[in-house]
Amino acid sequence: MRERLALVSSREALWKFTGQKLERASKIWQSSRTPAHIRLIFEELFFIELGLELKRRQQKAQTGIAFRLDDRVRQAIKKILPFHPHGGAEARPERDCR
Repeated sequence: MRERLALVSSREALWKFTGQKLERASKIWQSSRTPAHIRLIFEELFFIELGLELKRRQQKAQTGIAFRLDDRVRQAIKKILPFHPHGGAEARPERDCR
């Protein structure tokens, strides 16, 4: 990927970023578009994306709480609702939950 994007190595990026004071006065340095800047920006975004993907996979792997839903449970839920479902809503609850 590094070759395809023409990125300098991490070592070279850090060396150029911290070690070259003469280049800092140039316009390209001030615009943060040097190869060193681009590599460090890429690396930071890459690791952020990697961390988000790992977190997403972790969340996906966790199972939720299983509960059963039968007529007894449905009746208990209806009793505590602040409204009463009309006939159409009672007849097709699975369609409303999609």
